[in-house]
Amino acid sequence: MSFLTKTCQHVFLSATLIISGLAITQAGHAAVAFQAQDSQKVALARKLINMDGSKQGFKQANKFVIESMRSNMIDMPDEFFDRLSKKMDNYDYESQLASTYAQVLSTDELNTLIELYSSPTGRSLANKMGLLTERIALQQSQISEQMIQQTLAEMGMLD
Repeated sequence: MSFLTKTCQHVFLSATLIISGLAITQAGHAAVAFQAQDSQKVALARKLINMDGSKQGFKQANKFVIESMRSNMIDMPDEFFDRLSKKMDNYDYESQLASTYAQVLSTDELNTLIELYSSPTGRSLANKMGLLTERIALQQSQISEQMIQQTLAEMGMLD
C-alpha cells in the first residue's frame, strides 16, 4: 500500500475519531440539559439501555475502533492501545445514552420499546446488537476504503 493511501487512511481514521469525540462532547453538554428532565423518563431510558443491547454495541464498536487504529498506527506502542481500550471500556456510556434517549424519545416510546425488549424477540435482538454493530462498522470501513481508493484513482494519486 502506498504512502499516500496510508496517509489517507490515517486522515480518515483521525476524522472518524474527531467526529466521535465531538459526538461524545455534544452528548456531555446535553447531559447538563438532561438534569432538568423528568426523573421517571430518565429511569425509563436507563431501563431500556440495560435491555436493548446498546451498551454491548458500544463495547463492540470500541473493539473495532481499537483494532482498526492498531492496524493503521503500527508505530504506536501496544501500551497506548491497552490504555485507550481500558478508558473506553470504563467510560459511563449508560449516562450518555440515557441522556440521548430521554431527549429524543417520548415516555410512550420508551415504554413501548421496553415492552418490545421484554419479549423473546426483543431479547433476541438485544443479544445480537453487538454483532450487528460490529458488522455494520466493518462494512462502513470497507465502503469508505473503496471510496478513498476510487477518489485517489480518479485524481491519479495511486502508485
